[in-house]
Amino acid sequence: MADSYNDILSRMTNKYTELTGIEPDNASDTAIRLKLLAGEIFSLSNEIAVARNMMFIKTASGDKLDLHADQYGISRNRGCKAHGQIMFTLDTPLEYDITIPRGTICTVADGSLRYVTTQEQTIERAGSFILVNAEAENTGRQYNVSSRSVNTIVTYFSVGIGITNSTSFSGGTDDESDEELRKRLTEYLQNKPNGMNSEYFSALATSVEGIASAVVVRDENNTGFRVYLGGRGGSADVGAFQEARDLIQENRPVGVAVTVVRALPLEIDLSISIAEKDGYLFSAVRDKTEAAIRNLFYSFEPGTTLTGAEIGSAVFSVEGVSNYSLNGFTDRTVPVTQIPVLGTLTINSLV
Repeated sequence: MADSYNDILSRMTNKYTELTGIEPDNASDTAIRLKLLAGEIFSLSNEIAVARNMMFIKTASGDKLDLHADQYGISRNRGCKAHGQIMFTLDTPLEYDITIPRGTICTVADGSLRYVTTQEQTIERAGSFILVNAEAENTGRQYNVSSRSVNTIVTYFSVGIGITNSTSFSGGTDDESDEELRKRLTEYLQNKPNGMNSEYFSALATSVEGIASAVVVRDENNTGFRVYLGGRGGSADVGAFQEARDLIQENRPVGVAVTVVRALPLEIDLSISIAEKDGYLFSAVRDKTEAAIRNLFYSFEPGTTLTGAEIGSAVFSVEGVSNYSLNGFTDRTVPVTQIPVLGTLTINSLV
């Protein structure tokens, strides 16, 4: 840790007095020069301390950690936008068509989260509603909201239109954190790919945008590999899967057979009962619990073992939850050919 400004100034003043036998007065030219020099030395020592931290993977952060990762062809996973559907409803059916343009902006009640329609749809004459696909304005888990949360239109319409999201918005993820990237980079270096181990194929696959996980296993005869690919929160996009498959096949060592498989989604239904702490509304705690469970499922990869302990930990970490029960859930190992995705989620009050 760098010395403080006062420590540096004190040492300089003491040394000056030792060498000259004169203690500089605070208002003297000498004291002012010492203070200025101490300030420059303090700034330089801080810059050196920061540079020293950024030199090593264990202590680097932000864009400096990205530079370390770039040396090994690893890049930070970027967040995804949440997707869902918004229902546009007319107060009174009209005698003419109403077009909901692509790019229509809607928000939650307090305006903190904005969602944008991704298609143009028309409420036909005498119709009363239409469902329109939409996505979050930005990436991030905070955009994963429960049904009935998006209820305000920002874009102006000349007729009375109400909105709501009849289903939840999901799929939103944050950028990979420094600690997550550091862990992935450290694991890569500890098991450096050599063309004949699983890390080699995993690194190739996850270098493709849209591939969040790659589980590599030896085939039945121990003569090659099978690579199971997953996206963030579900199956990998078909385009990303094909790109990763082609990349692996182009770069596999001669004589090594590799089969690349797109893990299929396996819906997991959950029923959870929660009790809220005093002073908390059940509806607010319920919505936060739903978001926490959805975020947990975004982190799963093919072949994940789902445990009550992990799900319970996610529930109990929600602010306002005092107790919970996982109704009828038992630990479950998902086949490596599948990736768990959240099916029907029911959250009731714990009586």
